[in-house]
Amino acid sequence: MLIMQLFFEPMDTRTRIIEESAALFMKQGIRGLTMSEIAQSMGISKRTLYEHFSNKEELLAACMDFWHQDSCRMYESIKETAPNPLEVIHQHFKQTVIVLGQVHPNLISDIRKYHPAIWQKQYQLMQETRHSFTIEFLEQGKEQGFFRKEINNEIASRLLYAQVDHLHDSELFPPQRFSRADVFREIIFVFLRGICSEKGIKEMERIFETPNY
Repeated sequence: MLIMQLFFEPMDTRTRIIEESAALFMKQGIRGLTMSEIAQSMGISKRTLYEHFSNKEELLAACMDFWHQDSCRMYESIKETAPNPLEVIHQHFKQTVIVLGQVHPNLISDIRKYHPAIWQKQYQLMQETRHSFTIEFLEQGKEQGFFRKEINNEIASRLLYAQVDHLHDSELFPPQRFSRADVFREIIFVFLRGICSEKGIKEMERIFETPNY
């Protein structure tokens, strides 16, 4: 038993560091958070932290991978329970709005600016995942009559994420004037209005009727 504990304990500690650091980065941002503060927040020594991650950039890369995997799990969970493609995007919309309310306003822009290599690697992976998810979602919507048959799935997906990628652009959408949740809502609503059939618009109006969005 002791041998098994010694074998698994380092991985458990690493996982805990990643999960708790990911939450700290989301809440406090990247620039102002030091390795010392992370260790202190977790109640571990700096030595223990540095045994698993040699610097903050390495830890950030692991956190971004954690965020990506968590997002993929969310996608799969929604797909398993939602009755139709519009409900899929509705559930994803609600989850994203919650996350946007918790994320530090400069998180994404600071990763892009100060950690470009990490951003490029994760952004490419994120692009592949979300385009695959969206194209599948669009095709299913066509088959069920919710989306217009003539829509080009690849172009529609690229247009959607070209807009989503500007969500954290503080020059285009100054945070003092526009909340990210409001910008995201408009992006999704305009996108759906453009691709929905008459049947789809009726379903969209039904499931997005909650006035608090």
